[in-house]
Amino acid sequence: MVSQSRRWNPQLFALREGIERLGTVGTLTTEFFKGPHLGGFREEMANPLLVDMAIHAFDSARFLLGAEPLSAYCEAYNPPWSWFAGAAAATAVFEMQGGARYSFTGSWCSRGVDTSWNGVWRASGEVGTATWDGESTPLVDGVAAGTRPGPAGIDAALAAFVEALRTGTVPMGEVHENVLSLAMVEAAVRSAARGERVLVDDVLAEAHAAATRVQGKARAAAQAAKLDAYRDVSSNVLMALAVQELATNLPQINSLVLTPDLIAPVLARLAGGGSQ
Repeated sequence: MVSQSRRWNPQLFALREGIERLGTVGTLTTEFFKGPHLGGFREEMANPLLVDMAIHAFDSARFLLGAEPLSAYCEAYNPPWSWFAGAAAATAVFEMQGGARYSFTGSWCSRGVDTSWNGVWRASGEVGTATWDGESTPLVDGVAAGTRPGPAGIDAALAAFVEALRTGTVPMGEVHENVLSLAMVEAAVRSAARGERVLVDDVLAEAHAAATRVQGKARAAAQAAKLDAYRDVSSNVLMALAVQELATNLPQINSLVLTPDLIAPVLARLAGGGSQ
């Protein structure tokens, strides 16, 4: 389970319920403007806003729309007054399943009139509009949407984790579900670097291929290490280990063919009492 803690916000749940009353949603937007002097590694990153912060908004967008991303187009840049080394500002547009567009605009070097850390949200649907300032009760066409009391943030995520352990139910934020939030970040970063639209399926396919290569190399290295461990073992001991392995697996073997070229070395050793 991955704790996307900003999902565990009663106001976000209320916004989702409000959006469900809008009919088909055409556009969902987030504006995020902050000017923190964070210091450390974030101020040295190539894409601090997209890689370190935007995933919270991207994950919330998936939750609010109940839809997965199909593609991303993004421009990331660094304003002249920025104290970050990398791109501290960005605008990204995602095509989502069902045809909606999710637009994120943000800056981590904004001066004055900060938004909430949750951002400012607006959903435009066929029968109305829902808004949320990131701090107070969401509005649907200007009327407050009800919120449900309950735990929020890390407390809520931990409660869901414990419940999953006790009952075996799949919690919100299960690791496979979280992959597409990460894919949105990677797609946005690639799009900004290439200056073109990036398909999320391509990101996932390339990641899978890379993981398969790494897994293959790890298996080859493990096999080589295993063989190396037997390098100084006597042939008699190796023969005994082979016989033991064969005996262990006999119940699963349907047929076994022993050819002369396999039997001859064994018989020669037995006849000669070889000790190698």
